[in-house]
Amino acid sequence: MIILLLLIPRNVRASLHHVCGRSPQRLWLAALLFAALSVVGQSLSLAAQSPDAAPATEMLLFAPLVQSASNDDELTAATRTMDGSSTPLETSAGALTLAELAPVLAAPADGTTTTGGNAADGATYPPLGVPALIWQPVANATQYQVEISTSAGFATLLVNKTTVATALVPDIALADGDYFWRVKVNVSDAWGPYSETYTFTKDWSNGGVNVPQLRAPKDKATRSAFGQEDFSWPTVPGAATYRLEITTDPTFSQLTYSATTIKPQHTPTARLANNIYHWRVIPLDAKGNRGQSSQVQTFTFEWRESPSLLSPLEGVDLKFVPRFEWTAIQSAKTYQLQISTEADFSTSTVYNTLNTEYTPVNALTNDQDYFWRVKGLDASGTSSPWSDVRRFRTRWNFQTQLLTPPNNSISQSTPYFSWTPIPGVERYQIQVDESTSFQNPLMDVEVFNNTKGCKNN
Repeated sequence: MIILLLLIPRNVRASLHHVCGRSPQRLWLAALLFAALSVVGQSLSLAAQSPDAAPATEMLLFAPLVQSASNDDELTAATRTMDGSSTPLETSAGALTLAELAPVLAAPADGTTTTGGNAADGATYPPLGVPALIWQPVANATQYQVEISTSAGFATLLVNKTTVATALVPDIALADGDYFWRVKVNVSDAWGPYSETYTFTKDWSNGGVNVPQLRAPKDKATRSAFGQEDFSWPTVPGAATYRLEITTDPTFSQLTYSATTIKPQHTPTARLANNIYHWRVIPLDAKGNRGQSSQVQTFTFEWRESPSLLSPLEGVDLKFVPRFEWTAIQSAKTYQLQISTEADFSTSTVYNTLNTEYTPVNALTNDQDYFWRVKGLDASGTSSPWSDVRRFRTRWNFQTQLLTPPNNSISQSTPYFSWTPIPGVERYQIQVDESTSFQNPLMDVEVFNNTKGCKNN
């Protein structure tokens, strides 16, 4: 007798309807399959010539029925004979349920918070807090499918991986938050039911332990310029980059300056205006997910340094237009020189220069007191404090010496006038008169760039 061993649910009709639904084509296909099995059994029975021949058996796995059965359905082994009757076949394993095909999740335990950072600081899954998902093996399993989602209904899958192992470490960075995960098994090309759904909460910061610790500038420090030690912090395990944020707004809704850096230090490339600022650092993983921000610290940026005046000295009398000089200051891009005849600079003349010295082109008024000062301007136009104020007086009081004609000369019909030059002169004025009062001079002329002249009758 040939025995056909079928692995089928107890209620075949209900299972067939569950698999095939209301599709007539699928029901006909199932019916034809069972008819073919019966014909094969009859043919093999007729071919047996000896009544003592050992009965043959064959195991067939009807995969659609396995997939369609509920977790509580028993998969029973039955023998099918010529008359169509079937009797249970005792096995050592006994009855098998689909619930036993559902993997049992092992770790992390349901509701666990997985933490990142250093293991020495208590991190359970260093460095990012992404857990290794582990489940118990299922006998005869060929592969497992693992799913992770942010929704209990698994509407969107962040991880959907198959593996032959009984553990999986997600190969993508996960943002901090709550996650759901489950596993199902494949046996003989048939997928079993899903396991229970477990949840875990990912916390890269490990409760605020694994966050940037701001080093410099210290809280409430004052800066007029930034050094290499400023805006620095220790590395954060798991961080691929860091985001530095500086603002005058304590809520950080409007940023004055921000930058992303791979190093745990950054010097701002833009000059800050004088003000009180707040700053913080946020770690980012390889996918750009944000970790927990550092604490917020404040600093005051105040450009306190001012130029020191060098020349001219305080209170000197100057015969010529002076050359103004002063010291350089850090971060200054240009300098502004201000000259005024008023001590309060209510009216003034302003000169801008890239250098630390300047000589005005135009002459200053003679016999006049002047006041001057200098300040620096950075690349953003922010001004340093003014320097101290100095005073000087212009006294262009040179006097020429007359050379010809000699004093008290007689009988000079066409005298030749000459004199010694004076530094800084543009032109000379010559007057000739019969009296020393020069109220009505006989001759009154101007000569440019010359120290001699003749009187024409």
